[in-house]
Amino acid sequence: MSSQQMARVMTGIVVLTVLAGPARLAAQEGSGSTSPAVALEPPLIVSARMSADRSLLVVSGVNLGSLAPTLSLGLSALPVLAIEPSGVFGDPDVVTATLPGEVSPGTYLLALTRSGDEEVAIFYLAVPPIGAVYQ
Repeated sequence: MSSQQMARVMTGIVVLTVLAGPARLAAQEGSGSTSPAVALEPPLIVSARMSADRSLLVVSGVNLGSLAPTLSLGLSALPVLAIEPSGVFGDPDVVTATLPGEVSPGTYLLALTRSGDEEVAIFYLAVPPIGAVYQ
């Protein structure tokens, strides 16, 4: 992905986040309820790793939700296979997704959009060359 494409993706995420925030807040204020709306903490990706055969991506984080989120790697949408909410404070939620064919070495923007409230978490995933050994 070129730096210009990456900049467009980042700008789109920032614009969507900024635009969605006030609308959600206004909807909560105008709901007419006497108690404030309970908002989930924002999602946070703590780690992401590829399986040894590079066919799966396993994403760990907190506040990822209990419904399947939307995942994208660069400009590719990733099919979500499973989500395992921890249900225990301090333990990570885990999302497993299928990777598209061959993923070239490089650094990719991984975006997770939580189902229900459309909150976004981003993470930079470094994909090393096949056979690279790090110590």
